[in-house]
Amino acid sequence: MDLIADLDQLTGPLELASPDRSVSEAVQENRPALGALCARLLPKDRINRIRYFTATVSARPDNPDAPQRQQVYLRALETIPGLSIHYGHYLTHVTRMPLANPRRGGARTVES
Repeated sequence: MDLIADLDQLTGPLELASPDRSVSEAVQENRPALGALCARLLPKDRINRIRYFTATVSARPDNPDAPQRQQVYLRALETIPGLSIHYGHYLTHVTRMPLANPRRGGARTVES
């Protein structure tokens, strides 16, 4: 099963609120079907909760509406029972991480 293809099929395109649509209408229309995706990926398991990890995005010259689209998406996620959103931060620089099982004589770290 292709996880990305399934997620795209279940969530669909994200549309923002407009003068003709309220934010709540946009949220309901864009409500992701993550529960359905989890059930399809784990058919033998009972889904008790879904944890969604993200970081807030910044507007960029090539994508100035990204923060607004993200807020609509996150508000839609908040309507899913049993889902919690956990915020972190994006790394904006290269970091070196130790390898769990480095090869003898090989590198002990890797860039991420």
